[in-house]
Amino acid sequence: MSSTLVRNASELGIPDAAGPGFTRHPGWAFWAKDGRIQWVGPETEAPPEAQKAAVYDAGGRAVMPALVDAHTHLIFGGDRIADFSRRLEGKSYAEIAAEGGGIQTTVKATRAASDAELLDRARIALARRRAVGIGTTEVKSGYGLDEATELRTLSLVAELRREGHDLVPTLLAAHSVPKDRPREDWIQAIIEGLIPAAAEKSLAQFCDVFVEKGAYTVEEARRIFQAAKHHGLIPKLHADQLTPGGGAELAAEVGAASADHLEHVSEAGLKRLASGKVVAVLLPGALTYLGDRAPWLGRELIEAGVQVAVATDANPGSSPTHNLPLMATLAATQMGLKVEEALRAVTLGAAHALRRSDVGSLVVGARARFIVLDARDCRALVASFGEPVVKETVFLD
Repeated sequence: MSSTLVRNASELGIPDAAGPGFTRHPGWAFWAKDGRIQWVGPETEAPPEAQKAAVYDAGGRAVMPALVDAHTHLIFGGDRIADFSRRLEGKSYAEIAAEGGGIQTTVKATRAASDAELLDRARIALARRRAVGIGTTEVKSGYGLDEATELRTLSLVAELRREGHDLVPTLLAAHSVPKDRPREDWIQAIIEGLIPAAAEKSLAQFCDVFVEKGAYTVEEARRIFQAAKHHGLIPKLHADQLTPGGGAELAAEVGAASADHLEHVSEAGLKRLASGKVVAVLLPGALTYLGDRAPWLGRELIEAGVQVAVATDANPGSSPTHNLPLMATLAATQMGLKVEEALRAVTLGAAHALRRSDVGSLVVGARARFIVLDARDCRALVASFGEPVVKETVFLD
């Protein structure tokens, strides 16, 4: 049995239970036994058993929960990195698709690989993410192009969960309409077949739908979400990609946990997001398609009272630098957030968006996973791009 007292921290960053933010505790410590936190409090008040434990000396640095970014996606197949590179070259999505890229490529790559190959890709990606402190990861299914691909990828997620990986499965029920079947037939297949099957087998926790951008109308998305909620799935959506207001307002109407791709969100949409407590997910990579709007979007959301999370895609081959400092830095430098807002968005927003109360915490009962920061003040985390402020990631479990 392991028993460790984490002490000598300049401060502990403990997430507030009721909202986005941290209460900073200088001079506090915590005690972990068998991978779970047993006590948190002033170091001078540690219980007798904690005083007998092995000591982890934080060296006077700040200590925070290890990153639990539940909005960091894991995609089984395809090469999204190449897609982003093409976007940086100024190419449109249509041009990328014509060159063999885009979502169709992701789906084809997923279909072409065996289950063993897909699982190996995912295990490699998850190992890289754990190495930089990323815990919970959202996993999308087969991008809504056929029932078999959807259910197959969700079954693979279930296998990874049985192996002990902390994953949140999301049924991406509607990304785009298959080219080889009538639109209404496919919507009915989602509502009457795919959603009930995923729910019956407990394969998904959330249901995600792309609204517009060549995908689904607001009314079609509403029908899909009504079916999802009927079967116990929580709505999430990609909103306002073409028409201001409609997607964001739909997110509030259906009680969505989160909405992202808010390229053209209107004032009315901002108000509905705030009133509906829908978490807005900022995608720092969105700079490639938001253009001049990107530096102001985060600021607009915050000022409207919308809680913000920060997300990034992560393919099995992607860089392990998709971590807390990088994402927070991008949110601060590219999306208009202040430094402390960016830090809160990365660390807590995603957990709230997925309605998880047991992640990203230094509280009694939580898993003892934390990061040690060189900066004495956590707010300095994203003070400069690329600064190696994370000294180390520590897992006591």
